[in-house]
Amino acid sequence: MSAEFSSENTVLATIASTLFPAEYKARLDENAEALASAGVTLPVFFYNSTKLPGGTIELCLFEPRYRTMMSRIVSGDRKFCYLPNFTNYQGNAGDVGLVAELTESEQLSDGRWNLAAKMVGRITVDETWVEAGTGHLHYVQGQMLVDEGSEASAAAAGEGGNADEVPVPEGGAVDGTQTLAMMTDQLMAKFEELVELEPAVEGLRADLPPRSRPADLTFAFPMFLAPSQKLKFLHSTSVTERMQDLLECFDDLISDLSARNTAHNNGDDDDEDGDGDGSNDDADAEEDGDDMEEGGVAAAAAAAAVAAVAAQPVSFANPLYDSEDEDHEEPPDAVVAPGGMDEGEDDLPEALASPPE
Repeated sequence: MSAEFSSENTVLATIASTLFPAEYKARLDENAEALASAGVTLPVFFYNSTKLPGGTIELCLFEPRYRTMMSRIVSGDRKFCYLPNFTNYQGNAGDVGLVAELTESEQLSDGRWNLAAKMVGRITVDETWVEAGTGHLHYVQGQMLVDEGSEASAAAAGEGGNADEVPVPEGGAVDGTQTLAMMTDQLMAKFEELVELEPAVEGLRADLPPRSRPADLTFAFPMFLAPSQKLKFLHSTSVTERMQDLLECFDDLISDLSARNTAHNNGDDDDEDGDGDGSNDDADAEEDGDDMEEGGVAAAAAAAAVAAVAAQPVSFANPLYDSEDEDHEEPPDAVVAPGGMDEGEDDLPEALASPPE
């Protein structure tokens, strides 16, 4: 197992930190500096779909280079770099990718690999190259991308403060005295509103990180983000900015769902009116229809998409090939994702992916 990803022996760590706190901290600092200078080196899998930390993928790999990659990582640290690319499937300095860790893997009799993986971190690419003799397998070396808020949280916790209470920068969209913990509470309150307005959203709850991990929580709702917003989140190192964007996104969804429900309720009232005044009822119905079209279509799409994502099983039983997927142009001779899993977050209706302004 690679040293940069190997698990710490918790028993020895506890003993060392208790008996020799200063020396233990110094050694941790030395290790951090060593890792920072050496960087992280990983083989690369390219795909034109943006993922976020905490996200999952299922893939069937059949290219020789990816077969080589799998043979190496299954007996090593089980990690590779998932690098979104929408043009030429090559890495460049400054790109931001994700560290994907295998959760399941299976080699088929014909040499192909089925896999499931989870995005466990982000990496900023410093250097990229192709290893000779591997069928064009790319590698990247880079640094782990760390949130600014995580450093502030660690500092606050070290000084006896609440690790979640990271002040929002002054001049932002919210009061500068508001804390990240308060924003997290607001986000979860809005989530409860969404559940009340559309029960299908309840299916997302089981996979949500706890409130004590607000940075992870900001990555937990990719199905509500437009593609450009997901790219912004992928590169962002500000937890508070991501949280504020999510709060605004949730406000839009709540407004749309409320408009949809109101239009439905008004439509039911018109049907039961029974006053015989067809002209007025027709006018009311037309007005309600306009409201539904303008305010509720996105919400209806959101509800359906959320239900589909929440119900999607993680299984190799899904079809391995999905040639009818028009939203993603596949790399030539590369890989096809199993039906529904890899596309689950990105093939949502446009109305949900980009809420009306």
